[in-house]
Amino acid sequence: MEFQGRSFAGASVTNYGVVETNDVVYTKSPLKANPYGIIKSNKGKPGIVSTLYAVYHPNDITDSEFVQVYFEQDARMNSYMHPLVNKGAKNDMKVSAENALKGEVIFPKLDEQRQISDYFRRLDTIITLH
Repeated sequence: MEFQGRSFAGASVTNYGVVETNDVVYTKSPLKANPYGIIKSNKGKPGIVSTLYAVYHPNDITDSEFVQVYFEQDARMNSYMHPLVNKGAKNDMKVSAENALKGEVIFPKLDEQRQISDYFRRLDTIITLH
């Protein structure tokens, strides 16, 4: 595996989640604007993450970048995760990888998801350049 330009070798990755390009990753680490965690798409190289992260491989009708765009709105992410998460005694998140998927979402067809993702990617590029 490679991390920040350095390669690592190990006998096993069983204690890690393997993340492929375009996988969706959910971290339940609370942030000020997102007390139930965040969802991101891996746009980079494959790698490994701690088991504290849940890793999902999108199905054939889901664009992973669209999933990230969809959940980047704090209110949407928080309202989706709130009923699925139980906070533990130490204020930690109690939600399994399976339960994080039990919320209901309505996505457009794949072609429209890709168009929306592309629009926001181009918008981000324009903002970065200026």
